Amino acid sequence: MKILPMPKMTRFALIALIITGLVALPALLRGQGAAQGAVQQVRHDPSIELAMKITQPFTFAAVGDIIIRRPVGEGEAGYQALVKVMREADMTYANMEGPILDEVSFRGPLAGGPKSVVDELKRMGVRIMTTANNHTLDAGPEGMFETYRLLAEAGIVHAGSGKNLADARLARIAVTPKGTVAAVGMYSIDASSNNRSRFTDATADMPGLNPLHVTPYNVVTAEHMQALKKIRDAIYARRPEVRFPVAPVAADEPAGRLQLFQTAFAVGSNPGDLTYEMDPTDLKGIITSVRVGKQLADFLVVAIHCHQNSFAFQAYSQDHHTPDFLIELAHQ
Repeated sequence: MKILPMPKMTRFALIALIITGLVALPALLRGQGAAQGAVQQVRHDPSIELAMKITQPFTFAAVGDIIIRRPVGEGEAGYQALVKVMREADMTYANMEGPILDEVSFRGPLAGGPKSVVDELKRMGVRIMTTANNHTLDAGPEGMFETYRLLAEAGIVHAGSGKNLADARLARIAVTPKGTVAAVGMYSIDASSNNRSRFTDATADMPGLNPLHVTPYNVVTAEHMQALKKIRDAIYARRPEVRFPVAPVAADEPAGRLQLFQTAFAVGSNPGDLTYEMDPTDLKGIITSVRVGKQLADFLVVAIHCHQNSFAFQAYSQDHHTPDFLIELAHQ
């Protein structure tokens, strides 16, 4: 079959017709939608979507970190009294700190609790958990996914880690007869976190946990700050002696802050305090997950696993004060 070339004027006319059709199409579609009673743009009311939507009497029980390496059974009287509250609540939450592994079939590091742990969790009444903490990847990504499988088989919803960052940040939803309950989990990480837990955060294409990176600042007086800057300037004066020196001091360096020898300092009224700055990108992503989770669920719990101190002069793990960034996070 022979194809004849299109005359030049005909090509121009055809192009003009296509352009006219593309310009007119949106208006035609709007007219058809109105004529057929199509639903127009929906405007959401955040005050309604973010409100508590469970109207019946509702009991939510929350416990802390659960690390189980052996069967618990019925336990003593005090434990039985606690578990009774957990079982009778409409929803019970806990943080699963560490992997759960089928030791018969699992081929990765056996760094976690046995498969029977899920039976203990069910007996306790736990139905929703977060899995973001410094033990999330003790058994590697394989152990993390093994934990997911066993929790899912037990009917326990979990949030806070996943196959990538989007999955780890996602709010997960459990269902009760009185309404839905969602959970968002995260783990706060700073440069002083131990290496085993410091690089477990999920990325766009890597599995891990939902991180909230924070930068700790050691609080010093203004006089201390001037002394620290003199030390820094004296050391940086030797930059010309090497071929590849560190970057010079930024021209817009804040007057009350300083980075020196991988340590950050900030001027404040209480020397020895630790103050923290949350990573803005992490914070934005987490707040978005919280908002979406609350819009989709009737009730939402947000949990963070935190190892940050409040004082530079107190031994690690002996500090039971609330770090300032947790207060700021709670009021977002």
